[in-house]
This record gives sequence, C-alpha cells and structure tokens, in this order.
Amino acid sequence: MHCHLSTRQSCRCCRFAEGFLQTLVSGLLCVVIIWPRTLLFSRYLDRICPDANVSTIFDFVSGILCLSTKYCVQKLRQKCIDILTRKIPTSLTDMDTICGMHAKDAASAADIHFSIINLARETNVPELLPFVFYLCACLPTNDIHDTAILSWKDKAICLASQDKLLKAQRTISFLPFINFKSSPSCRNHPPCVSKIQDRLGIELLSLVWVKVMMLEICGTKILASHVCVYCVENVVSQHQERRKQVWDMLPRMFQLGSWEDIRKMQNN
Repeated sequence: MHCHLSTRQSCRCCRFAEGFLQTLVSGLLCVVIIWPRTLLFSRYLDRICPDANVSTIFDFVSGILCLSTKYCVQKLRQKCIDILTRKIPTSLTDMDTICGMHAKDAASAADIHFSIINLARETNVPELLPFVFYLCACLPTNDIHDTAILSWKDKAICLASQDKLLKAQRTISFLPFINFKSSPSCRNHPPCVSKIQDRLGIELLSLVWVKVMMLEICGTKILASHVCVYCVENVVSQHQERRKQVWDMLPRMFQLGSWEDIRKMQNN
C-alpha cells in the first residue's frame, strides 16, 4: 500500500513538473520569439492591400492571429481582428458597405468562410461568426454537408439555421413587400396596393420561400415602375427597420447568444 501511494505521488509530481516545463517553455518562446517580432508582424500586416479579397486577408492574418492569441499579444491580436472585420461585418451598416463593395468576393469564397469559422472558434473571435455563418447558410445544402472543413457541429448549426432564416425573411424582413400597403400619402387612384400585388407575387414571393436572403436589400426597381414615390419610400423604410431587427437576431439563430454576449466573450 505504501508503494502504491508513493507511485501515485510520484505520478502527480511528474505531471506537475511536465505542466510547469510546458508553461516555462511557452513563456520563453513568447519572450524570445514572439515579442521581439511583434513590430515585424505589425509591419507585415500593414502591407495588406485595402482591396485584397477574403482569401488573401485570411492567408495574411490567420497565423499571426493564432500566435498573438496564444501568447496574449493583445495589440497585435486586435490588429488582426480589425483587418478581418474589413471584410466580415459586425454591424448592419458595415454589412451594407462591405457587401456593396465586394459582392462577388463574398459569393465566391465558401471554403474560406468555412475556414474563418474554424479560425474564429480557435482564437475566440466570436464576433466574426454570425455573418460568416449567415453566408454559409445561404449555400446549397449539399455544399455544407459535403465540406471537409467544418466540424459536424458547425455543419449542423448551418443546416438547422436555414429554416429559421427563411421564416424570418417571410415574417419579418420582407413582410412589408409581401403584405404591401399603400402609404397614407399615396396620390394614386386606385391606390398603389391594387397595382403591385401580382407583380410582387411573381418576382418576390416565390424567392423568399426557397432562397435565404434575409438580410438583402430588396431593390426598388420592382416597385418604381408601378407605384408612386411615397409608397416606395414607405415600404423601403419599413424594410430597413426590419432588416435591423433580423440583424439583431442573427447570433441567436446560430446558437451564439446576443451580440452583447459575443462581445463579452471575446473580451474575456
């Protein structure tokens, strides 16, 4: 029994020593390798072209973000996050600006978006996740199912969210178009509502039932040639308010809590 206790104590001491050595080596690596190169890494990040695509930015930033997170180099870590959020919006205003400038880029980078989900998980940058999950959820189901990049858990989150997104766009963001009502200032007789319903039914209603587009801005071309300017302004204003509403809901659709929860988690 005495031998057995001694063996257990010896094992505990070995594990403690091993953990201590790992911490020591990690600290030495930070002091000897990471910190002296912080300025070099920062200058390297400054070389990124503002118009670089998502793939280029990911290649530039991912390794440095992982290192700066692991060794708690906060200033360098934040610089990496700031660069990523040039292309990955964390507010609706940013989304409208970024997606307007880089629509083709966003649509053609599915594998990079899968990789960004993994990077955000690994480095505790959850504010990147809601919009990237949204982009992934807009993909065909087979693309999500077949990718080898995402974990099974994140695949399940993407797939499960598609019905939630479709429901939200039908019942919230696109509802002003689906249940179109003339503005109180409408000057047409008969009112515009009588002119637009069939047109909307053909060009919009079929889309919102099958295609994830919850955050998209509905173009006014569908309205402009059929309704007065007052009705256009009225419905677009309602649509924009409801887009803000669904943006605020976005993290919960992907099991991330609220935007406030995300920012608290990231800053811990």
